[in-house]
This record gives sequence, C-alpha cells and structure tokens, in this order.
Amino acid sequence: MGGLSIHWLRQGNLWMAYSRGDHNFVADPRGMKIAWYRETPGRLRVSGSRLDAKAPPLKAEITYGYGTIGFQVSALTFSSPGCWKVVAHLIHGAQTRTYDFYIRVAAH
Repeated sequence: MGGLSIHWLRQGNLWMAYSRGDHNFVADPRGMKIAWYRETPGRLRVSGSRLDAKAPPLKAEITYGYGTIGFQVSALTFSSPGCWKVVAHLIHGAQTRTYDFYIRVAAH
C-alpha cells in the first residue's frame, strides 16, 4: 500500500490515505480521492462535519466491489476549508466499528 500514497492516517484497524498528487486534504467541489485499507472485515460508510465553523457535512462516494477487507476507494468532498472530523464505520453483520479521524482541510 505504500506505493499508493506517502500520506497515511491510521486509527485502529483502519487506514486512510489521500492520493500522492495531493499534499493535503482540500476543499474542492470535485472532491478528492481517498484510499482506505481495512485490516478487519466491514463495509465502509463515511460521514463528517466541520468542527470550527458551520458548514454542510462532507459528501462521501464509496465505490463498492472491493470485498469486505483490504483496499477500498472513495471520494470525499469537503464543503469548506477548516478543521473536520471524519467518521468511518466498518459494518460487518450486526457489528459496527467506528473510527474518528481529525484533519485540517485547506482551500483549493
């Protein structure tokens, strides 16, 4: 997975990376590609909100078809720059694991 990106964030058994062409998370109306790596099984759901000001929640588009463990791709769209809490849920049967990521989103 290291060849995909040098920018990785880890929370428990879930890894979050942004593409190697990006130097930080950006507020871009086209969104940005985010790769995930799941060490434990689960279907990924992502939500998020800005912590330092009012803003619409982030939009997450998740491409399914990667199975329930390992690599997963998504696109996240942040409505504005600032401090964001991104919440990822791995849903596996009746069990849900929740992972919180705190990130700074820059202007595009």
